[in-house]
Amino acid sequence: MRRPLQSHVERRAPVPYVQTSADDEAVNVAAEIAKLQMLIAKRDEAEAVMFDHLKRLGYVG
Repeated sequence: MRRPLQSHVERRAPVPYVQTSADDEAVNVAAEIAKLQMLIAKRDEAEAVMFDHLKRLGYVG
């Protein structure tokens, strides 16, 4: 007599779908966007300086 097919299948514990960890802290989106815009402006300034140096060195036309 054959054994049922289920006996060969490894049984695993069910995956929990309920969050059991602590809540993450709230993020102030407006403040983070302001920081991002400030960093983009600083990057653009640094890039302009870099290209100015490269132009004076003859690497950029």
